[in-house]
Amino acid sequence: PWSVRLTSFLEELLMPYSPGPYGLCEANSRALLFLVASYVGKRLLVMLRQQRFTQLGGLQLDKDVRTVIAWFTARCGREVRDTFGRLSQFALLLNLDRPADVLDFWGVKVNGMVWQLTADELRKVLALRDDFKPEEIQRLALTT
Repeated sequence: PWSVRLTSFLEELLMPYSPGPYGLCEANSRALLFLVASYVGKRLLVMLRQQRFTQLGGLQLDKDVRTVIAWFTARCGREVRDTFGRLSQFALLLNLDRPADVLDFWGVKVNGMVWQLTADELRKVLALRDDFKPEEIQRLALTT
């Protein structure tokens, strides 16, 4: 999975900046990790919006996203999870059984997180699933 390669690469890349006698101080190392997390989350969203997904692809994406978030959480603490809010919701949407299932989540807190995607963005993400019909997605009653 790509998440394992990504986290291995990040581990190697950021090793010289970890806290220690030859690295950064704890506060600067943590700040750097938060900046990298923000960049990684945004870049992944850009790249994933260019892909198509099957139901199994949605499941794998969810697993990969959780792996990346867990890697950053182990190094920065739980606060970094907010950085990946949009990415987590993107993966959640692609993991649904059918488009109408989004109504169970829309407008409420998801895993303690406020919903961050707009109705338009939500429809665009659902449209990335090969097995979701465009008319089912358009019929969703998503009020803000």
